[in-house]
Order: sequence, then structure tokens, then C-alpha cells
Amino acid sequence: MFSLPWPGKFDGVMAGKPWWQMAKTVRQGYLRSGWTGFVGLFMLWAGLTDAPWLLVSAACFLLMAVLYLVSALALRLRERSASAAQPERQPGLPPSS
Repeated sequence: MFSLPWPGKFDGVMAGKPWWQMAKTVRQGYLRSGWTGFVGLFMLWAGLTDAPWLLVSAACFLLMAVLYLVSALALRLRERSASAAQPERQPGLPPSS
């Protein structure tokens, strides 16, 4: 029998990172994108020259590289828009209440 979860059981699930975000930080997204892109290009080269069955793996790795890059860029945009929304405080002044 299907039952709904108790209220509050999933608090904070929606408040965390979006479902599409693959990297925790922008730097991690860039590094993973570069690494998977390199592996994908190497597999593409190997698939075109020696083993055609590697072309499927190359396509998967290149797709993952693009998704990591898009995730990192979207995270960077979210961080920049969040920091722009916060007003800057002048040094020495107490925070407004």
C-alpha cells in the first residue's frame, strides 16, 4: 500500500542544490569537464583509428563533459547573482537591522 511521507520528512531537499547540478563547486565542474572531455577525445581518436566500438563510449564521455561544463557555468551564474543580490556593507558601519 502506498502512503505519503510524514510532513517534514523531506525538509531541505528542495532547498539544496538543483537536480541538474552535477558539481559541488565551479572549480570541480571545470576540472571534471576538462578531464572527461580529454578522455572522450582520446576515445574518439582511438575509435576512429583502431576500435570503432569505442565511439559509443567517446560520445558518452563527451556528453558528460558538456553536462559538467553547463553545470559549472550555471552554478557560477547562481553564485554571482546571489552575491549581487546582497548589499555591500561599508567597513566600520554596524549592520542594519
